[in-house]
Amino acid sequence: MFNSIKALLKNVLLFLNIRINIYNNCTKIGFFGYEIVFNRNIIQFQFLDLYPLKKSHEPLYLNIGGGDFYHPFWHNLDKLSYSYGASENVHIDFDLAEDRIFPIDSNSLEIIYSSHVIEHLRNKDVNNMLKEAYRCLKPLGYLRITCPDIDLEYEAYQNNDKDFFHWCDPGLSVGQRFLDHLATGLSKSCGDDCLEKIDDNELNRLFSQMDKEKTFDNLCQKIPIDHQRKFPGNHINWFNYKKLEKLLKQCGFRKIYRSAFGQSNSPKLRDIKHFDTTLPTCSIYIEAIK
Repeated sequence: MFNSIKALLKNVLLFLNIRINIYNNCTKIGFFGYEIVFNRNIIQFQFLDLYPLKKSHEPLYLNIGGGDFYHPFWHNLDKLSYSYGASENVHIDFDLAEDRIFPIDSNSLEIIYSSHVIEHLRNKDVNNMLKEAYRCLKPLGYLRITCPDIDLEYEAYQNNDKDFFHWCDPGLSVGQRFLDHLATGLSKSCGDDCLEKIDDNELNRLFSQMDKEKTFDNLCQKIPIDHQRKFPGNHINWFNYKKLEKLLKQCGFRKIYRSAFGQSNSPKLRDIKHFDTTLPTCSIYIEAIK
């Protein structure tokens, strides 16, 4: 009886275009262009006047790898089988680790956003993702990417700055914390025993013998794709502005520039309730226009 009532209620909410999402810090109810946020006993009303009155059936605004991200006018592209986030929020089931085109028409999207996704992908997968983003965007469309900034992280590692890696296990050394955010499977933070771990002495030796960017590549290439498919939340890549700018230019973007937390040139992306919410103190923000 309870399951029948629950199913009926769900169908009624869907029919009325009402979405309810429960997060750790708030509950969001979206309906007809409005959003109510129940946050620590405070109710906030936000009129989404930057968007059309009704969500388009076909995507106009795409979040790549958004997991449980919810916005009443955005579509999510992510891999359902990875059990990452709320499956009902993944509108386009797509594996970014496969060399395929997005199931989206060319020149159809106004904005693409991707937050802390590309560090989980191989270089060739990132190249394919950026090429597809370019193809799918309308002329003058925006792409915004945020991910860990390896330059900031390497500097913190060099300075033995434990506090920089505040999200890590406090028992880990700075070297292991740095490795956790670069090539997770090689760090002692990763409980899996399939891969040989790299201790602090070995990490220091590698950086003393090779250019730092070659060392980043060397470490990331030690992670086989089968291991990453088993642990998709692990990191296997690194980025800074120089590397991202080069990749975006190769894909054809005409204007590329560094941004910052909450400082997009697109008003829609300055909404920090929905965007730029992951680890802003260690992130790089970059935008490109088709």
